[in-house]
Amino acid sequence: MPKYFRILKDNNWGFADAELNVLIPPAYKFLYGDLNGLVHFTQHNGLCGLLDIKNEILIPALYDYLICFEENEFIGCYKATINEKTGILSRNNEVVKGFE
Repeated sequence: MPKYFRILKDNNWGFADAELNVLIPPAYKFLYGDLNGLVHFTQHNGLCGLLDIKNEILIPALYDYLICFEENEFIGCYKATINEKTGILSRNNEVVKGFE
């Protein structure tokens, strides 16, 4: 995410823009931008979710693992794992492929 950078305050990560405007307040154990221009976050309890750069939750932090597909028919979707079951979600938290 070239226009934005991560900020750290009191062991919490957030995002700011080049003018130092805080876009996502530092509240997360970890976060990073993906190829879709969205932000993966991990809460301090270890659960993962997805935000947009305006700090709107797209996929709530319910998942043990969440990663963006970069190739195949699921490009732009997210592989999610919960309770040892894996499924595929859209960026809007719609189930594309059920959890098994």
